[in-house]
Amino acid sequence: MNGDLLMINQSARQILKIDSMLSSVSQIRSAYATYHDSESLLLFWHHHPLIRALAAEKIQDRDLSLFDRKRNILLTLNHASAPLVDASGQIIGAVDFFRDSTKKHRTFYELKRTEEQFRLLLEGTTDYAIFMLDQDGLVVSWNPGAERIIGFGKSEIIGQHLSVFFTPEDQAKGEPKRKLSEASQQGRAEEDGWRVRKDGHRFWCTGVTGALRDTEVNLKGFVVILRDNTERKLVDQNNFFLANHDALTGLPNRARFLERLHEALINADRDRTRVSSARR
Repeated sequence: MNGDLLMINQSARQILKIDSMLSSVSQIRSAYATYHDSESLLLFWHHHPLIRALAAEKIQDRDLSLFDRKRNILLTLNHASAPLVDASGQIIGAVDFFRDSTKKHRTFYELKRTEEQFRLLLEGTTDYAIFMLDQDGLVVSWNPGAERIIGFGKSEIIGQHLSVFFTPEDQAKGEPKRKLSEASQQGRAEEDGWRVRKDGHRFWCTGVTGALRDTEVNLKGFVVILRDNTERKLVDQNNFFLANHDALTGLPNRARFLERLHEALINADRDRTRVSSARR
């Protein structure tokens, strides 16, 4: 409590790059001057875990970032401090354990930065509907592209099941459940079919549903990426119709007749039946 330093081990000396012998807390404070300029040192030292422990405070898992001006590097130390008490419960000193957590700290903030960049990317993407589902197929995230394409606002759709986007016919066939099962088993499931907007209108979507797993390969949910390709689908359907129907009457043309005939012959051969045609 008088500020005398009872012990500082070799690891602490190596981490803080202390070469001289230290005998008091004030000398430790001077050693930290390497890491902070004079304006911030006083405030920094007041909140140091060792000083807080001398004031009867227990510190656990506290990260403290320092800038080493000599080496021009950022150093992060993880502290755990506690007061030392005698048999009567009186504080007689303090102990401070710390370890170098610079790499862990840097990795954490790199991850946070990556997550922020990913969030900004999702929020800035309006050509694609990108949203995430939990293990049961309930929506847990929703980007502006999904709102533009499907029509639901974020507050309306969070917690809703994936099946709300499927047509009644696909719901009756169990298509939503099949998609999630396929993505879970194979890692991904292709999206290529009619879906339903909030206003009830249908649109042709293409995309993929991917499974999200943790490091132990446990299923955590799904990510869905969709694009509205209704215009291209209608063009393809129109081109198919024109190629197989008479432009004037709208009736099937010779190409369509030959295609249907080919299908009938294949079915007849498979079923061991015969094919005949009649003309009026």
